Amino acid sequence: MKIKVEDAHIMYGEPDNCQHCAIALAVKDSLNAETVSVNVDNYNNDNVSISAWFNDVKHKIEIHQDDQYVVNDFVFDFDEYYEWDGYKSKLSRQSRMYNQNPKMWDRKVYPFEFDVEINEEV
Repeated sequence: MKIKVEDAHIMYGEPDNCQHCAIALAVKDSLNAETVSVNVDNYNNDNVSISAWFNDVKHKIEIHQDDQYVVNDFVFDFDEYYEWDGYKSKLSRQSRMYNQNPKMWDRKVYPFEFDVEINEEV
């Protein structure tokens, strides 16, 4: 199954919020999940892991191996370079100071797609 992270997910996703970040919103929309949680495993190469609940049953959402690093990089960049203003996310002022290319000031992350499999958790 393909997850599509779109402009709206990036705009309305909250950096550093595992249930309302851009990836969580995209998974929730793509899979019609009740709740989604996106976590970074600091003990496993900072790999992103995803869980989703359907009918109150928790499922592990397996990110396809070929897409794992792309998802990891997206989450890192989104959390690092974006800030939440209470309504939407925007590129933080601090990241603009370090980015010398004004054409890149509007965004650091872009819409993308990744493949997943849904597994029921015990």
